[in-house]
Amino acid sequence: MKKNIKTVLLAVLIIALGFVLFKMFSGMKKKPEPTQTFKSIKYVRVDEVNYQDHIAEIVAFGKVKSFNRIEVYSEVAGIVLDNGQRFKVGNSFSSGQVMINVDDEEARLNLYSQKSDFLNVLTRMLPDIKADFPDAFQTWNKYLEDFNIEGAIKELPATRSSKEKYFLAARNIYKLYYAIKNIEVRLSKYKIKAPFAGVVTQSLIENGTSIRVGQKLGDFAGTNSFELELPISENEINYLSIGNSVEVINENNNKTWTGRIARVSEHIDASSQTINVYVSISGKDLYDGMYLKGVIKGRKIENAFKIPRKAIVNNEFIHTVKDSLLGRKQINILLQGETDAYINGINEGETVVVETLVNTALGTKIITIKNNENK
Repeated sequence: MKKNIKTVLLAVLIIALGFVLFKMFSGMKKKPEPTQTFKSIKYVRVDEVNYQDHIAEIVAFGKVKSFNRIEVYSEVAGIVLDNGQRFKVGNSFSSGQVMINVDDEEARLNLYSQKSDFLNVLTRMLPDIKADFPDAFQTWNKYLEDFNIEGAIKELPATRSSKEKYFLAARNIYKLYYAIKNIEVRLSKYKIKAPFAGVVTQSLIENGTSIRVGQKLGDFAGTNSFELELPISENEINYLSIGNSVEVINENNNKTWTGRIARVSEHIDASSQTINVYVSISGKDLYDGMYLKGVIKGRKIENAFKIPRKAIVNNEFIHTVKDSLLGRKQINILLQGETDAYINGINEGETVVVETLVNTALGTKIITIKNNENK
């Protein structure tokens, strides 16, 4: 019994000693320092809202098209002859120069035959004119003397009375005359001439090939005047007018031309929701199909604030700074250009952020940097 009591007392003593030692070593540990909370601070570029009038500057890109551009079709049938300068892509022709020469021998001989028959009728008619219309005899006699079968037919002499006119009509003089004129017109179509100075942009024929009536022979584009087709948004179109000046720039920014808005389409493209504006331009180094940039000087934007486009959030908001804290306000966008936008809807004198903010929460502490880009 005494032995059991001793064992229990020893166990209690060991437990008590262990508790004392635990408390002693626990007191020797360093207490962790409290976590310090740092407030986020952001440096941003800002500007003060100042409403002014601005000239709208609208930037768009489009393709150049020749103002004069035609598809060439054949109105006659025949063999394409060698014309010296061939109707090939890249070859230029001046206004009135023959581009395509079609063999016209058969048509020309038919014309000579018709003229010969007409001359025969006039010759047999001359004695009757002398008898019935002596005052007109010298006129018609001179007409016969000057008649050239291989030359262009001359206009018929004017009649002096209704009786003389009926006399000519009864002998089919007018019918024969206009039949010859019709053949002459058709004969001229065997030589296809350039309606304006230009260059061949498509050729579908070769010398020696046979062509048929209505066959397409190629495309021909003028080289003196061009149009730049620019797609403009519906909002931007309100600031444009026919006659506005346009600076046209190539892709390398080393060549410029000056043009003017010649016309504005009244149709909205369903896929892009844009309206085509056509800018008239001319000058050296312009080619059909070029891709160029147009900078249009449009109408006045009244009472607006100019801000970098990158500073606008979701096309609806801008960031503001008040009491050194970041905020956000809704705006009204009047016009958006290539790099800048014109807005209103906020109070004049407010401080607004003019750069893109990424992962910056509203209420962040802001240190402002005055913007000087637009000064």
